[in-house]
Amino acid sequence: MVNSYENKAMLNDAIEIAKKAGEYLKEMFHSQFNIEYKGDSDLVTDADYGAERIIINEIKRLYPNCSILSEEAGELNKESRYKWVVDPLDGTVNFSKGIPIFGVILAVLEDEVPIVGVHYIPMFNEIYYAVKGGGSFLNGKQITVSSRSKLSDFIIGLGDFNIGRDEKMKQRDNELLNQITAQLSPLTMRTKIFGAACYDLACIASGKTDALLYAFSNPWDVLAGSLIIKEAGGEILIIDDLTIYSSGKCLDELKKVF
Repeated sequence: MVNSYENKAMLNDAIEIAKKAGEYLKEMFHSQFNIEYKGDSDLVTDADYGAERIIINEIKRLYPNCSILSEEAGELNKESRYKWVVDPLDGTVNFSKGIPIFGVILAVLEDEVPIVGVHYIPMFNEIYYAVKGGGSFLNGKQITVSSRSKLSDFIIGLGDFNIGRDEKMKQRDNELLNQITAQLSPLTMRTKIFGAACYDLACIASGKTDALLYAFSNPWDVLAGSLIIKEAGGEILIIDDLTIYSSGKCLDELKKVF
């Protein structure tokens, strides 16, 4: 195991790398950039590639022996037991449409277990982070999940829908959306779709929302956020194709819906 001191050093490096990429994204957000389609309903931009280059170059400089899994570049140097998992621009569709809810996600895994997680939301100047066993923080202040205990008071979040990798997955995705909006949403205060995992997961960890429902996700979207949520006192529940990230409250009631 990497000792606690080394974990914290990696966390500090991850925060600085995320900030560096995030400052680049801020500049790109207000400029012209090329947009390409990646599949039927997903996008990639010059900013994705540029932020990814910044992050990968920094990781290689600081941790040349670590593996890297990045959304656009794929998997690099597969031999190490330590792996950086990178989403250089989470919320690309928001970014491309001028919606300021997007960010940088970085996780560090040891033997496939997350030990460091960082979410940087550059337009909000918010950096959420956790190190395994050390709690979760927002801009240096410790955070915890919501204490709301009535489902009728819940704010629930949904991941983007209609984004499965094939038509069968998209169909299942939308079936779950219909089930959630028809059966769960009426029992709660509000339902939100922010369109970016970096913010969705951070809202659970910081108590802004109470439950988050994702049908399908990629490792670079959720590994860092899962650690941040757990270190903030939250729970993660998997029911078939659905993952529920939550404060841990009202789980029995949520299970009944599905």
